[in-house]
Amino acid sequence: MARWIRRLGIQPVALVGARCKFSILSLEDAATIAELARRDPAKPTARMQALARLGLTKRRNIVRRLVQAHQLEVAGRGANREFLENAPDKLLAALEGTALPIAACPQDSIPLDNESLYHNVWTGPIEELYEDLKSGAEKVFRHDSKQGLARFAVPISVLTRLSRRTADFAVTVAATQGNWNCRMLVRPPQYSDESAPGYALRLAARNGLERATWIGNVDVSPHERLRCCPPTVSFWRTPQTNSYWRNAWLNDPPICHQHAVWLVDECSRCHRALTLNAIHHERCRCGAILSESPTSPVSELALSSLKVTAPEMLTWLGAFALYGLKEKPLKKREDRSVRRYSELLEAGATMANEWPVSFEVLLELWQRRTGSSPSLLNVVFPGLMRRIRSAPDPSWKARLLATLSAYAERSRQGDRPILGRNTPRITTVAELAKRLNMRTEGVAAAIDDMAPEGAMLLRSGRRRRVITAALEDRLRANVKARRSLSHAAAYLGFSTERLRLVGEEGLLTASPFGLSQEDIDTFETNLIKHASCAELSKGDRCLAHVLRTVVTRVETGPFLRAVMAGDFPLRTKSEQGSIAQRLYMRIKDVQAWRQSQQVSVGIDFLSKDEARRVLNVKWEVLCHLIRHGHLRTTERRVGRRCSEVVLLKELERFRAIFIALSTLAKRSGICAKQAPSWAQSAGIHLITGPTIDGCRQYIARVPQSDATLLSRDLN
Repeated sequence: MARWIRRLGIQPVALVGARCKFSILSLEDAATIAELARRDPAKPTARMQALARLGLTKRRNIVRRLVQAHQLEVAGRGANREFLENAPDKLLAALEGTALPIAACPQDSIPLDNESLYHNVWTGPIEELYEDLKSGAEKVFRHDSKQGLARFAVPISVLTRLSRRTADFAVTVAATQGNWNCRMLVRPPQYSDESAPGYALRLAARNGLERATWIGNVDVSPHERLRCCPPTVSFWRTPQTNSYWRNAWLNDPPICHQHAVWLVDECSRCHRALTLNAIHHERCRCGAILSESPTSPVSELALSSLKVTAPEMLTWLGAFALYGLKEKPLKKREDRSVRRYSELLEAGATMANEWPVSFEVLLELWQRRTGSSPSLLNVVFPGLMRRIRSAPDPSWKARLLATLSAYAERSRQGDRPILGRNTPRITTVAELAKRLNMRTEGVAAAIDDMAPEGAMLLRSGRRRRVITAALEDRLRANVKARRSLSHAAAYLGFSTERLRLVGEEGLLTASPFGLSQEDIDTFETNLIKHASCAELSKGDRCLAHVLRTVVTRVETGPFLRAVMAGDFPLRTKSEQGSIAQRLYMRIKDVQAWRQSQQVSVGIDFLSKDEARRVLNVKWEVLCHLIRHGHLRTTERRVGRRCSEVVLLKELERFRAIFIALSTLAKRSGICAKQAPSWAQSAGIHLITGPTIDGCRQYIARVPQSDATLLSRDLN
């Protein structure tokens, strides 16, 4: 039909429907079109054959745009639509009649089968372009070696003109559709408080149209629910009444405050939603009179709650009161029907009026746990905190958190405590550790020791702990009676690391709060119980010196056990100072004990740090000796990794050959400043030193006269 209207140039009497799809013709024009169609019936052809002629088999989007632009004639609709037999040939022949050779194109060209010509371009400009090409107003060029629509090309500047035409066409359409009532014969004025869909309904009824969607562009979707108040509107019962749909009925809450009733958004007979497609101005599609629809009154509690609380918050509360946490309450709240909205608002008003008892009753119903062990907040109330954060009213969000906090606080006083990071106002281990001036790990371990029943183990392996006021008081009392590890180390004269090793060996009991004074005194008594007050000899050294220079950290535990067992002759110097400074022993006894320990366990090497202590040199000097090959090292597996160590045989070899220059000078009564010049005059060979290779200490070869003395000292 549309093809014959365009071919004959018939002007329709009127255009109606959405986007003016329906044409109203006179009886004479309709008879003429029927006679021509009977004489010259068009034969449809196969769709793929037509696409092959155009060379657009894989470019269906271009074909669709050409059909919309009325450049290809089709028959049928949807899946039964077929191109007419001569449609592709007619388009190609029209372009062939005005095409010029491609060599005459003064600039770059773009073929007509390129999708860039049709992307983001309206149908109107595309139709205008093809009409200009067929009439010769726009130049088109042809490739003799190509077929179909790819045979023709247009200058590249056409893309710019298409974009400009699209923009102008959009402005024209917007200006035309903005005044969609100008095409109606009866044009009643729109009231100031009349809604846009209501005006469309009234306009369609005045002009005798069955549906308001036939008018054209309306600001409301044809499927959106409309609301009305039957007591307010008489719905066209008499011509004198001002029957129109109020603009306020589109807003929430759907209440008519004049009559204190809920608005109606569905037919009482067929229960069809009131939309532009479903209703006439006075009745539903099923024939029911909308003014006779029954209404539901709004409760006094709901009306009074709306004065102090926003309707969005009341429906939010009502969704949780009716559906809880399992049935997706916020999803149910998105239902925009008046029936669901009224249920939510009434339930929310009741919950707000009985606050906070109503919320606490719901919390008891929502709990998902059994037994009396501690539970996480997100396990007891899954998703509750996330939903509370989505509350539309900030003041109500604070009230919800305060009520939940009080509920969780009361639960921690009973046998079913609620824990978790998300629990409001809960005392965490980190906060308690900050108040006690302790490490978080120490406080956590102390709580597990003092109240193991108040902790729960999560699936991830983490622990959650219940912290009450009584437990905090007990922790404070234990902190006052304890000494920190650093304080105890200073009191005993040990380093902090040494004292930690003593605790790991079990010689000194340590807790997360530190060490008790009683345990420290017991440890000190065990160290000096075998000591005597005899006079000190020349080779005696204090315990602090022995630990610092001879005994390694690994040997700390066995060495102190040997001291407590009385394996060494011990002597005390005075009653002042720490135990490590008052307790003396012979260096040779300690060295002999170390050699026996190494032989018993099969250790034939020392770490570089231990070798440095044995040689009594600085770390930089040891590294310098290793780097220049004077002291050889090897790799051994120590623990879980390979380390560079010094063999005992290599250490004995080095001590038999080399000696510190300061030691030789001291034996000869030479001061340290004159030692280098004295060694040069005495013929002592220096292998390294500050003036030789930049080493921080002078090392010399052992003279023959001192070799015997050195071997005696080693033994």
